[in-house]
Order: sequence, then C-alpha cells, then structure tokens
Amino acid sequence: MVLKKKVKKVNCKKKIENKIGQKNIPKNIPKNIPKNVIKNVTKNIAKKKGRVFVITGPSGVGKTSVAVGVMKDLKSKFKRVITCTTRAPRVGEKNDVDYHFLSKSEFEKLLKNNAFFEWAKVYDNYYGSLKKEINAVVNSGKNVLLVTDNQGAISIQEKNKGVVTIFIKPPTIDDLRARLEKRGKDTPEVIDKRISLATNEIKQMGLFNFVVVNDVLSDAIVETKNIILNRSKKVQS
Repeated sequence: MVLKKKVKKVNCKKKIENKIGQKNIPKNIPKNIPKNVIKNVTKNIAKKKGRVFVITGPSGVGKTSVAVGVMKDLKSKFKRVITCTTRAPRVGEKNDVDYHFLSKSEFEKLLKNNAFFEWAKVYDNYYGSLKKEINAVVNSGKNVLLVTDNQGAISIQEKNKGVVTIFIKPPTIDDLRARLEKRGKDTPEVIDKRISLATNEIKQMGLFNFVVVNDVLSDAIVETKNIILNRSKKVQS
C-alpha cells in the first residue's frame, strides 16, 4: 500500500493578502487550498500588468477631449507619464513635474540610445515619452494613455506588443471641416491641408484595433472608456 503525504491546507486568502495586499485578491479564490499552491497563485497575480492605450485620429476630431474625459472617469486605473521636451518652460511650469525639460543634445543622445517609447518633432522642438517610465507604470499594474497622430500610433503599434490603439473618427469629413473652422486656429489654406490629410488618415483606420465615431463627445468618451475597461481585464505577461 502506498501512503500519500497529507498536504496541509491553510487560509489561502490571508496568506495572499499578506503578500500582495487585500485589494489585489481575486474574489474567486477559495478560502482554503493546499499550501503549496499559494506560491503559484501569488506569482500569477503579481504578473498582471497595465496596458498602453493609444488614441489617434485626424486633427480637430476631438481625440484630446476624449482622452481627457476618459482620464477623468478612470483616474484610478491610469498613471501619468511625464513627457520630455526641448522647448523652453512656460511661466509656472516646473521641471520633472509638468515636463522633463531637456536640451536638444540631451534629447538626441537619448534618441540615439533608443530610450524613447514614442517621440515626435513639432515646430523644431522634440517631444517624447521614455520607455523606462512607461514600463515602470505598466509593471506596477497601471495603464498609460497616449495621444498621437496616425503615424505615431502605427509606429508604436508595430514596435510594442500588447498596445491597444483607438482611432477617433469624425461622423463625416464635412463635420470635421466645420469643427476646424469653428475653433478658429487655422487659415482656410491650412484647413484645406488638414482636411486632405484627414481624408488619407481615415482610410488608414482599419490598421487600428478599435474605431470610435465622435459625433457626440460624451458618447465617444463612454465608448472609449468601455474599450479600455474591457481590454484592461486581459492579463499582460
């Protein structure tokens, strides 16, 4: 007769709580399971990471407004990543609070060392988010939300596994023109250029994971928020 060693059962939830904190314990874990299972359970829970979400779309479509609305409603699920820039600080801005203010040579050195998760040059100034800072947020279990143009989103998507891209689309191209004219920031010539670019960008929307039509801003925020909540449930390894 073969005698089987009796495996001691313990209060699993209490043990896991001591390791990872009460708020991180899944509701479906039974109170008592074999002690040798606890290590694997806590290891798997600890592997859960946040995600990088990228909102993109044509100029004037309202992607920044959607992002602000999402961040307001899901603040606890996100952590802000401070952007690096070579532009001069504006009145009241603080280094390492509002931006990481860098010299052009400092930024280009980081660029050469492939230190950026994403970057762009706008009106002779560099902007970019550091890989190490984004990775630190994701590894902590929080999400990161980036807003960029189509090319930036495509580049991020190609180079980084697990990124979720959301394309914000206007109801029609005429609606987009009306929005650009209403905000009064551009000349008619610039608006024509933006509309031409937007027409091509809309043709690329199939390259992204999700498409949200921004007809009514509050509805677009809710739809985008639901996408993020759903995709946040997926465990990153």
